[in-house]
Amino acid sequence: MSKPNLVNALQKIAEQKIKSAIDDGKFENVDGFGKPLQFDTAYDPNWWIKNKCKLEKLSVLPPALELKKQVSIRMQKILSLNDEQEVRAELEKLNTYIQSNNRQILWGPPSNIMNIDIENFVQQWQQVQQDSSLDD
Repeated sequence: MSKPNLVNALQKIAEQKIKSAIDDGKFENVDGFGKPLQFDTAYDPNWWIKNKCKLEKLSVLPPALELKKQVSIRMQKILSLNDEQEVRAELEKLNTYIQSNNRQILWGPPSNIMNIDIENFVQQWQQVQQDSSLDD
């Protein structure tokens, strides 16, 4: 097969695939449909990485800040628990997580996240539980 014939055959195949996808509705509800393309004025060699991070909602934080974020998320989950033994167990896991991650921080700002005082936290948790039961 000569090059022009090969190119024509590939174009036909591509057109058929596109037409089939249109007929199947695969181009409906595509992310970004109807929105203008985003172009920055300055060239950035990492533009595609940044766009992928935005699209995937990824975050690259320094380890200390990522630790702070994860501890905050876990603390919110622990506050929503209803059983004191579960709270204590999760706090033990969280303290282990904090210790492990504090040892592994090699770059970025230093971590100021300390272990959670379990007894103090449980007392506060109990108070919140009592207050919420009074509201019911």
